[in-house]
Amino acid sequence: MYLVMIRTPNGVPLLATLVDEYPSWQTHIPVMELTSAEDVSLRLRRDPGCDRERADIVIRTAPGDAMAVLPQRLGYMPQLPRSVPPGEVIPCYRVLRS
Repeated sequence: MYLVMIRTPNGVPLLATLVDEYPSWQTHIPVMELTSAEDVSLRLRRDPGCDRERADIVIRTAPGDAMAVLPQRLGYMPQLPRSVPPGEVIPCYRVLRS
């Protein structure tokens, strides 16, 4: 699960979580896309079943950090466009794969 900024069809940025599930014969989202400062286009489906409150989203470490494999929190806090209260529900989306 990733914490991402999604641009809605009307251009409004939205903080969301992104789930990327795929069979073993496919690959994950490339690291170059995950760490890019440029916009990345993905086909997504809204999934209210995986919405989470901000306080329940575990942020382990920065993308690309070798420590990301550890299960404990490492204190990484992303730069968010606005303050997000712990009780705010973050919408969830899933990557659609062909």
